[in-house]
Amino acid sequence: MFLSGNAPKPAPFPILTDGLLNRAADGAPAAPAGQLSPHGLVPTEFGVARFDEVVGLGFVLVLAPGISPAQLSKASRDFLVDLDVHVAALSTALNGPNAVVDLQGKYTSYMAAAGLQALLIRPDFYIFGGARDAASTDRQIDGLRAQMTKFGFSRQGTQALQAAAQ
Repeated sequence: MFLSGNAPKPAPFPILTDGLLNRAADGAPAAPAGQLSPHGLVPTEFGVARFDEVVGLGFVLVLAPGISPAQLSKASRDFLVDLDVHVAALSTALNGPNAVVDLQGKYTSYMAAAGLQALLIRPDFYIFGGARDAASTDRQIDGLRAQMTKFGFSRQGTQALQAAAQ
C-alpha cells in the first residue's frame, strides 16, 4: 500500500500536556510546548548529517537568525551552561561556533510560521517552549529552571537521563 500511494495517513504524533512544558497563565501548555520538534539535516565539514548528530543530544536551544546567546541575560546564559544546553544558531553559512545551516528549511519554516525566534527543545525532542524574542527566551529559560527545581531535577540527573538515551 505504501509503495502504491494508497496507504492511509499515519496518526499525528501526540502532543504532551504534562511534564516540563512552558505554560500559559492558566497552567495549560503554551503552544508550541508539547509538540514534537522539527528535525532535519545540516551540513558538516564531512558531509550532511542529522541535526541531533551535529548539535548533540540533551536540551537544545535553537535560535533564528537575528538572535544570539549574547542577547540573553547572564542568568539565562549561566543556566544554559550549567545544564549543558546545546545552542544552535540558524545561519546561511557555518560562520560561528554555534552556527547551523538548516538545509531543508524545517526549523526556519516552522519557526517563521509560528512567529518564533527561539525554540527550547527537551532531550526527548519535544518542545519545552517557543519564544518571539530574547526577553521571552529569558522567560522560557526561567520557567524551565523553576520547573526543574520544583520537580527535583538536577544537572547530574539530567546527564544520567541523557547518557541512558544514548
